Amino acid sequence: MRKLLILLFATFILLPMYGKEIVVNVIFENTENIKDFKGELYIKELNKTYPINGTEDFEITFPEEGNFTILLKEKNISRTAIYPAKITEKNTILIISLKKQTEVQGNIAELRLEDNESNFIVFGIVDETNSDEYLNFKKEFDVGFISKTDAIDPVSYKEAVENNRRLANLLNQKFGESWKSKLPIKLFGVE
Repeated sequence: MRKLLILLFATFILLPMYGKEIVVNVIFENTENIKDFKGELYIKELNKTYPINGTEDFEITFPEEGNFTILLKEKNISRTAIYPAKITEKNTILIISLKKQTEVQGNIAELRLEDNESNFIVFGIVDETNSDEYLNFKKEFDVGFISKTDAIDPVSYKEAVENNRRLANLLNQKFGESWKSKLPIKLFGVE
């Protein structure tokens, strides 16, 4: 009888902890300029694809907690951030942040470099982009700095890395590697 009680106790206490399905709400951000959104959400570990028609919130059922690789496939979206990757009983909201692909094709950084409107994106608590170091760099290389003092989210980080890499490649072509020694700050995307 005692063994039976222990077995029943263990079944009712431990069983709900394993294999519990989790319903996750999928929410879209930055949808203001996005119309006729159609795509697919692919979850690698489950090998499942979910069709998406529009930017309305929807739900997905995950078989259990865990880390998942989640990809969004849509041809008119240039940048996305999907977070968090870890789904838990307490973490049941999946946020997809979108950025529409621009109309301009080709190397946008190169176009801006020719127009004297190129800027590296920097993050910091204090905006120091008007200091002498930053202004001297801009004067010498025709590339300025935009300071973002807000929190770094995955989309902003990705955008900064891509922008900074493009500009760094252009400066490497034009000036070689010497310009890097004159940078007033370390930049995301520039080694």
